[in-house]
Amino acid sequence: MEGDDWCRLRDSGQLRFDRGFMGFEVVREVVEDLLRTGIRFGTLALRWRGEPLLHPEIVPILQYLQTAVHARGLADRVRIETDGRFLSADLEGVVSHPARVDWVVDLDRGGGDLQRFLSLHRTGARLVLAVSATGALDVPALVARYPSFVPAAGRFPEDGGDRLWVRRTDHRNFRDNADARVELQAAADRLGVPVDTGEEDRPRRCAAPALSPVVSWDGKVTLCPTDVQLDHVLGEVTPGRFSDIWRGPGRATAVGDVAVRGVPDQALCRDCAMPWSPNQPKI
Repeated sequence: MEGDDWCRLRDSGQLRFDRGFMGFEVVREVVEDLLRTGIRFGTLALRWRGEPLLHPEIVPILQYLQTAVHARGLADRVRIETDGRFLSADLEGVVSHPARVDWVVDLDRGGGDLQRFLSLHRTGARLVLAVSATGALDVPALVARYPSFVPAAGRFPEDGGDRLWVRRTDHRNFRDNADARVELQAAADRLGVPVDTGEEDRPRRCAAPALSPVVSWDGKVTLCPTDVQLDHVLGEVTPGRFSDIWRGPGRATAVGDVAVRGVPDQALCRDCAMPWSPNQPKI
């Protein structure tokens, strides 16, 4: 299904959206709470367990968030992570908005109609093509296909223009992560760029409680992006407030655990490799 087909089915009421999508009113409540209480994050990322462009209200939500970033100082930027399949004509105004927006297109999942996206590309939007470093990655062919994109490897390229980002894969065991570091280094060598491959030989220190909370579609708050099953929910923004959760005892305990032992005292954290990965935000 292409983006315009999706919009046609959405607008004609032929698809149901009674679960799995964060309501616009929840987005507003969280944003207004952040602005009122002065809590600020560098990046507001859209996508956790799904495809953001599938949301039936994605255009007004993005317009609202971009205005909150550009005119009200909500964050430094919005990051939209998508596989590109549902890019449609009604997103043109969103792409051309002057707010700082990073569009991260996941080439592992297809990349969608990239040429169509480039035709909508305007000042303000930034395009990052993301692909995982694996043994099957054909680096020369990738560079030849996207010659105007400056390559980067390892950590997400926060600055600069359009980028071709080769990232590390993350696993739950030491051996696979060691192989992932080797594959990322090999890809970086072929790209001719410096790389942070991640290091398993230093003590773990988790950045999640300090930097990367997640609000699920139904308003549940967890401190960890890898907690996809919501096993460690600190609270809910409906009917509660994000600011109360963020400044509450649950997060204080998690931050204290990181200070003492490097990771929170949760079952989910015991074998987690993310503190060693370049895919974790820097503390």
